[in-house]
Amino acid sequence: MIKMQEILNIFDKYVVYLHAKLKHKLTNIGRKMKKTVLVTGANKGIGFGIAKHLGLSGWSVIIGARNEGLLIYTKEMATVCDELHLCTDDGSFGFKGVGTAMLEKLVAEGKH
Repeated sequence: MIKMQEILNIFDKYVVYLHAKLKHKLTNIGRKMKKTVLVTGANKGIGFGIAKHLGLSGWSVIIGARNEGLLIYTKEMATVCDELHLCTDDGSFGFKGVGTAMLEKLVAEGKH
């Protein structure tokens, strides 16, 4: 039986591979537009990998969850993102509200 840590290690290597392959394309896209992305499901699995990759590529990343207990990898995300916005539906951590509300707030403030 494969252990969860082995799966995470394989997944992390795949994310690094994707990052290397797509970095140039994402950099060019980022130069043409504001670099803010809302990633749903970013607290685990493929969503986490996508958020991590975009954070490493210089994008500002918004992730959210229903409550603080569901935000699993916030410390790791903070180390790879130049700008990380966290939100919870119940306000137990970060911005209170859903991710789209956080995005609307940033746009209204003229930050993105």
